[in-house]
Amino acid sequence: MARVLTLDDVRFSSYKWRFTATPLWAYARDKWGSPEPIPTLWAGLLAELRALARAGHEAHIQRRLKLGRRVADGTASADEKSVFGILGRWLPEVPVILAGHYFRTRQQCCYVCHELFFATWPTRYCSRRCLRARWRRRRQRSRTKVLEDLRCGRCGGLFTPTRSDARYCSLRCRVAAHRARHQ
Repeated sequence: MARVLTLDDVRFSSYKWRFTATPLWAYARDKWGSPEPIPTLWAGLLAELRALARAGHEAHIQRRLKLGRRVADGTASADEKSVFGILGRWLPEVPVILAGHYFRTRQQCCYVCHELFFATWPTRYCSRRCLRARWRRRRQRSRTKVLEDLRCGRCGGLFTPTRSDARYCSLRCRVAAHRARHQ
């Protein structure tokens, strides 16, 4: 059974509507040796992302129409009127999402799963899945440290820290120390 791309297998920037990291196995080499996306692997993911783009686009148009109605009724604030004046009647287009053709992509190795992937800029993780795994591991490591009792930086009392970078025994001492430093 062939592997199919999912949103967890890639890193995708919804702000720029482009892929920032994609796995190496989703590409085949053409006759010149350049990576070419395999259409059957990308079809489901692209359809899912296009549906998300259409839904976001429709929601944006609905917000714009509501703003226009408020401006026409006279119930809009001054800020809303200025925004509507700048935007006018211009409506945005649905973003176009293509399967990973980019200028200057580089081949890299993921720090978590050690798979090769293409990235548009230097990054350490090939997918959302690996990024989440790294954060989970990092959080668990910081929580499992057994910390010895420390002296409070303000009142001098002993306390058991709940964080590895704690310096004060309580919020009250931390705020008082901050105020003393900034007076």
